[in-house]
Amino acid sequence: MNLYLWLTILSGILIGLYDIARKKSLENKSLLAVMMMFTIFNFLLVVFEYKNAINIQIIYLMILLIKSLVVFGSWILSFIAIKNLPISIVTPFRAMGPIFSIVLGVFILNEKLGFFQITGLILILLSYILASNIAKYEIGNIFKNKYLHFMVSAMFLGAISGMIDKILLKEINVVQAQFWFNAFSAIFFTLAYLLFDNKSKLINNFSFYIPILSILLVCSDRIYFTAMKIPESQLSIVSPLRKISIIVSVILGGMIFKEKNILQKTFAVVVLIVGMVILFIGTK
Repeated sequence: MNLYLWLTILSGILIGLYDIARKKSLENKSLLAVMMMFTIFNFLLVVFEYKNAINIQIIYLMILLIKSLVVFGSWILSFIAIKNLPISIVTPFRAMGPIFSIVLGVFILNEKLGFFQITGLILILLSYILASNIAKYEIGNIFKNKYLHFMVSAMFLGAISGMIDKILLKEINVVQAQFWFNAFSAIFFTLAYLLFDNKSKLINNFSFYIPILSILLVCSDRIYFTAMKIPESQLSIVSPLRKISIIVSVILGGMIFKEKNILQKTFAVVVLIVGMVILFIGTK
């Protein structure tokens, strides 16, 4: 199996653990205060690589600035959703995001999908639909739930970010991408906190989950950027495959937060795994 597939799987597992830590870090905490501390920790984890990051053309710096703004909006929406919904619902529903990535990858990046790849992706998308159907028994009509609307918007913004990554990593290295993305993100969330939530004391909103959150995300992103940097990698394959994170967040997260219908949600995850196996066959 191609190296970029293994890297994507590892990145997805770390994202699953990140989702669990994310929900724990937001319990009874201010959203913007947590996100500001989180993004600052992210930057501190990569700041030592500044010598390898500063030699970058201004045009690529501007593109990274735009990507960071896109992710800023995506993170705000997804953090609000995951704070207010059961993790075993919101993470499978969030995993429908690759629909947007597939469309962008095929129609904008001209990526090609074979029979096995298409079949695997259909099963993966079916698993997402099954998971979202289960959600209606816990949160009512999903089409009327504003937090799921937030998550759909976050998914679309995330797909745009993924497309930018694939294009940009042909021109810059992984260190540059991660360094400047984290620098801009820390600036944006610090400004948001100072402008809109400065009355929330940071000491009251800190938890040890925040640095854990940063370590998981930075490691996952480094692995993800490395996978995307590999020439044969495809956005329309990497993005759905990275959603293996839902296996971790649905089963482990569901047990940690003592959520309902874990068995039914696990069935949806099994469909996801079958789809991934077929997807692997098509990418050998």
